[in-house]
Amino acid sequence: MPSTPVITADKFVPLHLLQPCSAPFFNVQVWGDYPDYVARLLLVLEKCNTDKKAVAEILALKNPRNSNELGHKKKIN
Repeated sequence: MPSTPVITADKFVPLHLLQPCSAPFFNVQVWGDYPDYVARLLLVLEKCNTDKKAVAEILALKNPRNSNELGHKKKIN
């Protein structure tokens, strides 16, 4: 059984921004249901990415020295 990480709010990061993002209920029964499901899935991903961006911005305010690292992904050669 996989363990569930315990999420604790930092005084700078609100707890609601640290909650996991859940996929919408998969109720596709015919091929025609897929566009609606994909649209709902994309909305969840957009919200999740918005939450993660907000966390990065809060952490950048907390530690401005590392703000450049939070906004850019490191390239791996």
